[in-house]
Amino acid sequence: MLSRRKRKTVDDTGRKKLLLAEISDFTCLQFLSPDAVLEGFDVHAIKDLSGAVSVLEREATIATLAQAGVKVLN
Repeated sequence: MLSRRKRKTVDDTGRKKLLLAEISDFTCLQFLSPDAVLEGFDVHAIKDLSGAVSVLEREATIATLAQAGVKVLN
């Protein structure tokens, strides 16, 4: 879920599209992205700018994000 401060910052822009790149696919992208989709944002996760511990972890996270409605980009 977006914190109140982050949500206000995003709302003040008037935009509904989020491009996300985090340090970790599993811990950062997987927790923030689906919540942002549920809050009505068009979320794009940039996987080449995020990391994973293993190929299996990356593939599982990408599948979870896609199932939640997040658009995963290279």
